[in-house]
Amino acid sequence: MIFDILGIAYDETQTFRKGASRFPELFWKYLPKTETYQQGIELSEKAFFNNLGIIKPKNFQELIDQTHAKLSQVSNFPIILGGEHTITFASFKVLKEKLNIQKFVCFDAHPDCELSQSHASVVRKVSALIGEENVYLFGVREMSKNEVEFLSKSRITIIKNPEDLEKISGNIYLSIDFDVFDPAILPSVGNPVADGFSFNEVLEAIKALANKIVAIDFVEFTPFGNVLDEVYIHLATSFILKTIAEIIKAKA
Repeated sequence: MIFDILGIAYDETQTFRKGASRFPELFWKYLPKTETYQQGIELSEKAFFNNLGIIKPKNFQELIDQTHAKLSQVSNFPIILGGEHTITFASFKVLKEKLNIQKFVCFDAHPDCELSQSHASVVRKVSALIGEENVYLFGVREMSKNEVEFLSKSRITIIKNPEDLEKISGNIYLSIDFDVFDPAILPSVGNPVADGFSFNEVLEAIKALANKIVAIDFVEFTPFGNVLDEVYIHLATSFILKTIAEIIKAKA
């Protein structure tokens, strides 16, 4: 299975802590050091990575334009590496019609439904493109009062049980914010929130969707700039490979 991988080094609106723009480059640096046998699949034989490069937009309009230029030409399964969560809107905007995307699913500790121009508004922006009834959130455990009020009136679905993900039908764009994980195991994120998921719990959730996923992004991994970065980058890279392995198994 061939994967078109685009890195988007953009973190202009990160608030608590910046640095997510570094992850696409770090992914490619640490990929050769990461085990290729994942989830019962030898990825060196089953997964072929087409590196679309790393774009480095300086503002929101450049993000939209450069992402469109890269993703409008994809012919294989797209994987987008952020960057802050704003990159999801730019990617989804390009791929929605191209891949006939019918549902948007987001794994995130936050609902990202603020009324703003920051990364904290991405789900709200995406819902305007696809319709609130086609948006699903999983892993949410912290939100503002404004978001509570917005969600209480919206048709966005917050899913608490992984098995309920299986009920989602249609072509899915999946966005994974690394803060869905518990910061005790992966603290390298822009906005950590306690009581998150383990790797196995998130992988089980991915399995519930894998055969319907047509595009995926990974966002908000934010290095610390210290000796522990190697450990956390390895964990994040390994998780991405595990996700790819589950997608390959499901598509097969």
